[in-house]
Amino acid sequence: MLIEKHKNTDSKRKKIIIFLFFLCFFILFLPYIVQNQIENGNFELGNIDFSTEYIYSPDDIWNEGTYAITTDPGNVHRLAVSFRDHTNSKGYMMVVNGSIKKQTYFWKKFVPVKPDTIYILSGWVAHWSIENPAHLCFYINNNPISEFIVPYGAGEWHNFSFIWNSGGNREALIEICDSNILAPGNDFVLDDLYFSRVFQ
Repeated sequence: MLIEKHKNTDSKRKKIIIFLFFLCFFILFLPYIVQNQIENGNFELGNIDFSTEYIYSPDDIWNEGTYAITTDPGNVHRLAVSFRDHTNSKGYMMVVNGSIKKQTYFWKKFVPVKPDTIYILSGWVAHWSIENPAHLCFYINNNPISEFIVPYGAGEWHNFSFIWNSGGNREALIEICDSNILAPGNDFVLDDLYFSRVFQ
């Protein structure tokens, strides 16, 4: 009887552990199962599906306030650290030479949203130079929602993730700028942007 009771207790514990595991998985990853509303967030389609106040310079981003969509920062700046994109190490990313002008948006896009719904905005960023980190500022409908100072370490990818409540809005204008306007440095790479509602 004692052995059988012990087995039943162990069985219940295993079921509880498995249940808690899947519950945590469900809570953590469900937002990412919902479709990404930023179609070209990984830049695999090239220089499309977003707006910018920077100058597109596909072959050379030596000048401040320029960017390129490429597979390696070293392809477009002779002083850049060479590394691959975040998506699959074979694809494209947005390589940016930070502007020296205040509040110049390097990426922006209008996205339809549902009122009174919670959304998540996330992505990956890295430095391609070795000094003076970028300080990214995120706005939705002209309101600041968060900031992210890119940690030191050229070629090292870092994740940012923020929550936003749509309130009465039916459209979201997402804008990102680099508030660090000191050169040299303030140079970075962006990849795998994601914006979607959190399941409710």
